[in-house]
Amino acid sequence: CPMMSSTFDQNHPDLEAARKRIEELIGEIMERAMAAGQLRTDVDVGDVMVVASQLSRPPAGTACMSIDRFVHRHLQLFLDGLRAPAPSELPGKAATMEDLRRS
Repeated sequence: CPMMSSTFDQNHPDLEAARKRIEELIGEIMERAMAAGQLRTDVDVGDVMVVASQLSRPPAGTACMSIDRFVHRHLQLFLDGLRAPAPSELPGKAATMEDLRRS
């Protein structure tokens, strides 16, 4: 996908600051949702960030714009899976942002 092939400085200070702020905001929202009993407790910010990246890029070998047809469906599927009470136990442990940085 040409949209994904551009190069940029992934460690640019502005990008780092924006990334940190997004992580903080998502963490705050998740904490409130967990406290309200609306978000399952076995997920972390890293889990949400991985899914967001998966939802925002097309699978290999597909047209860039054709992904738009499916995003709302997959987003709803993801959101339903986050709801408490958890219908099943997730394998492994919740992914933190620190886990993702070490990968």
